[in-house]
Amino acid sequence: MTSPEQRTADLLKTFGEPAANTAYLLCDRHPDDAVAFTVVGKDMTGHDMTYGELRDRSSRMAGALADLGVGVGDRVATLMGKSTELLVASLAIWRLGAVQVPLFTAFAPPAIALRITGNDTKVVITDADQRPKLDPEPGFPGERPWRIVTTGPVTEGDLSFAELVEGHAPLSEPVAVGGDGLIVELFTSGTAGTPKAVPIPLWAVASFAMYQQFGLDHQPTDVFWNAADPGWAYGLYYAIIGPLALGQRGLLLNGLFSAESTWEVLSRFGVTNFAAGPTVYRKLRASGIPAPPICGCAAAPRRANRCPRTSSTGRSRRSASPYATTTARPSWAWWSPTPGTLPCARRSSPAPWAARCPAGA
Repeated sequence: MTSPEQRTADLLKTFGEPAANTAYLLCDRHPDDAVAFTVVGKDMTGHDMTYGELRDRSSRMAGALADLGVGVGDRVATLMGKSTELLVASLAIWRLGAVQVPLFTAFAPPAIALRITGNDTKVVITDADQRPKLDPEPGFPGERPWRIVTTGPVTEGDLSFAELVEGHAPLSEPVAVGGDGLIVELFTSGTAGTPKAVPIPLWAVASFAMYQQFGLDHQPTDVFWNAADPGWAYGLYYAIIGPLALGQRGLLLNGLFSAESTWEVLSRFGVTNFAAGPTVYRKLRASGIPAPPICGCAAAPRRANRCPRTSSTGRSRRSASPYATTTARPSWAWWSPTPGTLPCARRSSPAPWAARCPAGA
């Protein structure tokens, strides 16, 4: 088994070499038929996006962005929820050697303007429900120096995300920016002064992959879900980039947080490894909704990957959920207002995961 020290050295070499290629390392080197993400919609149905599908669609979007003048080092902002379109947009940006500027969907127009007016952003890709935030208003530039691509209906001057993907040939070759090349420009929250741009080079993905594997303990057989928002570091690094770097499946819920939907996803999709910010756990606990039953946990060892375990930004798994390492109880049961041994129950609908409850459990 590779030691953490050797794994660190290997990752730094892979993501830090002068010829390192972001799209290849995060997508194209993985098997076409392997599932990159299962994206859960608001109706709780899951769509599996394979690496082959992600490569094809992001290559087409990259071709479209190139026609809009996007090239190496150019900023492209994403004002998007956790969706297949966000995955496609992110990979398309990186294929061109451009720099993604993630925008939190709860931002008001002034916060958005601050992050895209001073860095020569060329394109803003947005969801339909976020599109009104880009309209001119006090504090927002009337003459917008960027093009707008929307996943919804287009207005005058906008471009359709779907039409760009379907109407362009794939980009022939992704651009290699090397380990020192920038892939993300992520702004601080602004709690200690004006938000500041933090440049993220490709070699930093080595640390994301290392934490994904050893900090979050993301195993190949896991049903892994990081519920953090990709508009911030914890969600971007460890809900999207980390799983892509490892070539292991992740889960995304395309919708706003609620305790009900969180418990339903955990149960319906058989999540075995759950990560989120502390606020999520506090809201789950305060909701008064009991944790759902899960199959087989009373008898299953932790490494069997059926009993969920949890992580929280800024806290170790042991501190976030002490049951994860001391007993076979579902670790997220600790956050239930009525903790206790959960009965085994067959899932109401088949989960699209290999790690779902075994027959007879």
